[in-house]
Amino acid sequence: AQWIMFPADAMKTLRQARHAPGTTLKMPPVRDLLKGATATSLMALPAGAIQFSVFPFAKQALRGGVPGIGVVVCELLASAAASVCACFVQTPQEVLKQRVQTGIYKSVRSGAAQAIKEGGILSLYTGFGPTLARNMPMVCFTFTAFARLKEAFKTRTGKEPTGLASFALGGFAACVACVLTHPIDVVKTRLMTQAASNLTPYKGVGDCVARMLGEEGSKAFFRGLAPRIIYVAPFAAVQFSAHTAVSKVIRLRDRRQGSNKPKS
Repeated sequence: AQWIMFPADAMKTLRQARHAPGTTLKMPPVRDLLKGATATSLMALPAGAIQFSVFPFAKQALRGGVPGIGVVVCELLASAAASVCACFVQTPQEVLKQRVQTGIYKSVRSGAAQAIKEGGILSLYTGFGPTLARNMPMVCFTFTAFARLKEAFKTRTGKEPTGLASFALGGFAACVACVLTHPIDVVKTRLMTQAASNLTPYKGVGDCVARMLGEEGSKAFFRGLAPRIIYVAPFAAVQFSAHTAVSKVIRLRDRRQGSNKPKS
C-alpha cells in the first residue's frame, strides 16, 4: 500500500519543503516520484509490526494492571506506547525518504551511508521530536477512533466489521487524524529537508514555527494536506482491514485447535 501511494507522499514532501518566496521545488518526472519507494516501504514493515504488536499488548497490560481504567483511556495510552516504540524505526525512514524525495540524496542506501559518515547514527534521528509529536496524536487518534468505530459498528449490526467495513472505518479515522496533525508534519518536513534550500537554516522547532508564521503565514502549515490524505488514508485503511482479516483467521485457528484438544 505504501509503495503504491508513494508518489502522493513525494508530492506532499515537495509541497511542504522550504523554498524561496514565490517559488517552489521543481516537480520531478512521474518515474522519479518513486525514488526510494521500495527501500522505505520495506522499512515501514517493522514500524507497522511494532505498532500493531505493542498496541494490543499494552492495552491488555493496562487493563490487568490498572484497576478501574476506562476503555478509551486505556486505548489512548496503549496507542501512545505503540507510537513511541515505532518512532525509533520511523524517524530514520522519514529522514532518508524525504531527503531522497527532495534530491538531497540520490538513493536511500547511499543517503544512509552519507548521513552516518557525516553525523553518525544520530543524524538519522534529525527531527525525532517533531516526528514523535506528529505520530503520537496521529496514532492515538487513529487507533482509538478505529476501535470506537468498530464497537459502534458491532453494536449497530450485531456483527464484527467485514474487511470492506474495516477499510472504510480505518480510512475515515486516518483522514481526520491527518487534518489534526498536519501542521506538525510540515514542521517535521522542514527540519528534515533543510539541505534542499539555500535559505538560512532553522535553529529548531520553535524557530521554524515562528519564522513560518512571520514569513509565510498560517497557510504554510497546511501545505501538502491533500496529497498527504491521498497517501495516508488508503495506507491506513489497508493496514486496518488487513489486520482485521488476519486477526479473524488467527482467532478461528485458535478455536479449532481448542475444540480438537482431547477432554480430560
